Amino acid sequence: MGFILAAAAAGPLVETYGIGAFLPFLLLLLVVTLGTVIALPPQDKTPQNTASQSKGDWRPLLKPQFLIFLICASLLQASHATYYAFSTIHWQLAGHSETVIGLLWAEGVAAEVLLFAISGAMVRRMRPSTLLLIGGICGIVRWLVIGETTWLPALICVQLLHAGTFGATHLGAMHFIARRAPKGAAATAQSLYSAFSGGLGMGLALLLAGVLYRESPAFAFFAMTGLAGIAVLLALRLLSFPRSQEERLPHETT
Repeated sequence: MGFILAAAAAGPLVETYGIGAFLPFLLLLLVVTLGTVIALPPQDKTPQNTASQSKGDWRPLLKPQFLIFLICASLLQASHATYYAFSTIHWQLAGHSETVIGLLWAEGVAAEVLLFAISGAMVRRMRPSTLLLIGGICGIVRWLVIGETTWLPALICVQLLHAGTFGATHLGAMHFIARRAPKGAAATAQSLYSAFSGGLGMGLALLLAGVLYRESPAFAFFAMTGLAGIAVLLALRLLSFPRSQEERLPHETT
């Protein structure tokens, strides 16, 4: 919600006062953040018993199912690279104002928030791999459209797909880890997911996006479509595993 408000406010701010107004705006947000941290109530300092957690069996994280999941989720998150790095520049060059661009960013996150609001019902009805599949399909459509056109009505429509490309992907990833990671190894599983999706995968995808955007903005977005397409195939492979393997809870892992 904070991102939505900041993105919606940043556009008119820059449009009215220029880019120089953005640094004070960011500093103000950081001061507010610092104030809320100071105001937090003190935490219980009782040492936690982590001995049992450190003995978690991490070997299932090396099995094909988890590795396929890791690659799939990482590709889906990495497919946002061109969008994160160049969409604002791309839309500015197309003549859209800073206010419009800020609202487009805010719209995408608002759609994500709405998806999380109904996530409980989705998780009860869908396998985590199904959510990853939805994220991949949304990615194919979204990056194709953004690469093909800068027509505002089309952008407004596909920005709603952020609920799928990011929201469904992240939701599916978290619930896959919660259900498949052995007891005591959940933190390791989440660390691997973060390292590959937000670190290695995103870093390589940003390099690719930079090279391609210099040649053709459309090619840079279409390359992200390719990443989402590969992820769709991997999600379908995950769905071919028995449902019981994906539904097994950590304390039931043998």
